[in-house]
Amino acid sequence: MRPPVGPLARPEHARSKGIVIGFWIVTALFCLQIGFTAYAQLRLPQVADAFIHLGFPAYFRVELSWAKLLGVVLLLAPVGRRKSPRRTPAMRSDDHRDDAKTRVAPSASA
Repeated sequence: MRPPVGPLARPEHARSKGIVIGFWIVTALFCLQIGFTAYAQLRLPQVADAFIHLGFPAYFRVELSWAKLLGVVLLLAPVGRRKSPRRTPAMRSDDHRDDAKTRVAPSASA
């Protein structure tokens, strides 16, 4: 049997893949919990009574539920890969100015 070749054969890839899987499991559990509490705040009369008992206005319960649902959607929405910024000529010229600032000036005694 041949050993795997390419980027998937590196052990650091396996570690990062495990981290990504762990991240998505935790994120999914968090979103399920937040989604359930948003549903409960909108639909269950016991939760509505608890909000009133705590002194919150009725509209706050609805707004909080919608904010939670929006947060769940934003957490689970796919996001494209970020591109690294291109180095423009202006950025390159800034690098040269920084080099000039860090240089040591010649001493007057020399």
